[in-house]
Amino acid sequence: MEVSKKTSAKAFTLIEVMIAVAIIGILTTILLFSSSSSRAKARDARRISDATQIRIALEGYFEQSTMGSQTYPTSIYSVTNSLLSTGLMTAIPRDPQTGNQYVYTGYGSLASRSFCNGSTIPCKSYCLVVHLEQNNPIRVGNVACSASTPADTYLYPYYISR
Repeated sequence: MEVSKKTSAKAFTLIEVMIAVAIIGILTTILLFSSSSSRAKARDARRISDATQIRIALEGYFEQSTMGSQTYPTSIYSVTNSLLSTGLMTAIPRDPQTGNQYVYTGYGSLASRSFCNGSTIPCKSYCLVVHLEQNNPIRVGNVACSASTPADTYLYPYYISR
């Protein structure tokens, strides 16, 4: 009586292992690219939210202004001082990626877009610009910002003006 014992080795071949590693690599690459896009969208949403908060505080400042007539701050530095000292904001938001301040310019009038100095030419208008990472060509306000605004060099600017 002969008993035949067949032993079968259960192992992966080199080709099967290489294919599995390649598939895992491709899936990892796709996951990394999709997550970086999601992070950029989240930063852009924060920038738009920051700009909206600054706009609301600027409108509050305009309504509270006691310089004889209602005015806006002249520059980003006076925005920081004005909004913090009046309690309209507890902190001025900064870009979530770079930490830089957003671009703000005060203007003397809506029509001419002449720059204001706060004393002889009061600021009756402003332009606030944030740099977005993804294309979102939205302008909030009644007029576009001046061509002399430094943010015109941004690839995807988001404008808020009054």
